[in-house]
Amino acid sequence: MFIDDLIAPHPPPIFLFCYQIHALYLKSYEMDKNEFWDEGVIGRYFYRMVDGALPQWIRAYPEPDAPRTGEGLFPGEVIEVVQVLSRGGIVFLRVADGRGYVNS
Repeated sequence: MFIDDLIAPHPPPIFLFCYQIHALYLKSYEMDKNEFWDEGVIGRYFYRMVDGALPQWIRAYPEPDAPRTGEGLFPGEVIEVVQVLSRGGIVFLRVADGRGYVNS
């Protein structure tokens, strides 16, 4: 048996199924087409999650009830932020790599 026989060439079907479920979940939301660049402060900042904090979900857009992207921030993690904006009384940070928004 070769090592190539042990490595699956494609992801297991369960991952594809989960991806499809997540895509349908995002599609069911009425996503705002606004890119939010006309709001808040544009710049280049770095944000560090405090040690001992709970992990924080990354949201698809800057709203408290926006769908989660499936990614998160963890204690000690440092991210680059390109925009800081306030919506609904909550300050949101736009992650520079395009993953979405987190609240500060």
